[in-house]
Amino acid sequence: MSDEEQFQLTNRIEMRIGSVEYQVDASTAAESLAIKLSLVTIARGSCLMSIKPQAQQHRSFCGTLKIPLDRNVIEATVEMSQNAF
Repeated sequence: MSDEEQFQLTNRIEMRIGSVEYQVDASTAAESLAIKLSLVTIARGSCLMSIKPQAQQHRSFCGTLKIPLDRNVIEATVEMSQNAF
């Protein structure tokens, strides 16, 4: 089976929350949320998401989604304004 036959086009990824942990760094007092999610639309996968306030105040959200080909764990990061956090 070729690499192209192994992967299907995905327009949307649905996830279910497994756990949420509020974290505070003791040395810097930096806050974040660590969320573990299971994938609904992709079999045998999970996602580790980190949500934290932006260092500079902006009104928008910023994020990244890393989907490695060699692992079934997606890594997501989201930064938002302190007020939204």
